[in-house]
Amino acid sequence: MRYKHPGLFLKPYFNDNHEICYSNYNKIYNYFILLIYNKIDIFYIVKNFKIWTLKWDNEIKSTLGISNTGEYILILLKFRFFLLFKIKSLKIIWKINLKNLSCECYQFNYNDSYLITVINKKTMIVWHLKIGYIYCTLFSKVYIKQIMFLKNNNTLITINYKSIINVWDINKKTVLIEIKIDGIIKAGYSSLNNKLIIQKKKNIILILNAIKFLFLFICFLKKNVKNFWIFDNDHINSTKQKENNIFILCMYNFSIIILKLKSYAIFKKRLKHIKSI
Repeated sequence: MRYKHPGLFLKPYFNDNHEICYSNYNKIYNYFILLIYNKIDIFYIVKNFKIWTLKWDNEIKSTLGISNTGEYILILLKFRFFLLFKIKSLKIIWKINLKNLSCECYQFNYNDSYLITVINKKTMIVWHLKIGYIYCTLFSKVYIKQIMFLKNNNTLITINYKSIINVWDINKKTVLIEIKIDGIIKAGYSSLNNKLIIQKKKNIILILNAIKFLFLFICFLKKNVKNFWIFDNDHINSTKQKENNIFILCMYNFSIIILKLKSYAIFKKRLKHIKSI
């Protein structure tokens, strides 16, 4: 039996000294997006060629983010400014100069009406994307570690370096709830069923209701957790399928743990022939 080898679909040219920092596929416009150290390249997959390139100072650390609807691309250049452009027209619509801009903390809300950026690690600026101005400014007393918008688009969650979770109302510009949870490493949000997932030290996973912020489930793991991801299948129409396809994937010592958020059922899988993760 003969096997037909697949042909090379797309082969961009890279300098050996360049590092691919980020990649993303936009299924709406069939664009493949690459952040390569100090430039961004966009390829049109249908015709297999590069259609857009933007390059900047190679001494500046940069981060690239895609909005939730896939309409916007955000480029943050640490300590300098950020660029925002529309994917459809590939035109820069904003270039904002901000001193001490953080590359690690930024977030679009779910309908892409707001964008939040962080400066000086304590000041959060909420931008109104449709109109193009600062909607509000929020201040934290402690350095911010992570930010997340909830699905209602008006509620913001911040986690600071003292392991305090603050729930903000951006319309009222106030903190609604403050929760202290020791040893927070990372948090994630499932939009389909409004659950907040928290990874703690000592291999503990917490699940909270993101509406009333009540504890729903605690998972104690025996070995070190490397990371976790939340898969929200928004494109699935069936409610039953959605409930069965929301889960967390934790990796440690070549193992995978799948925890379904609907039933809290835990499944384990051992990965073989892997030296490192």
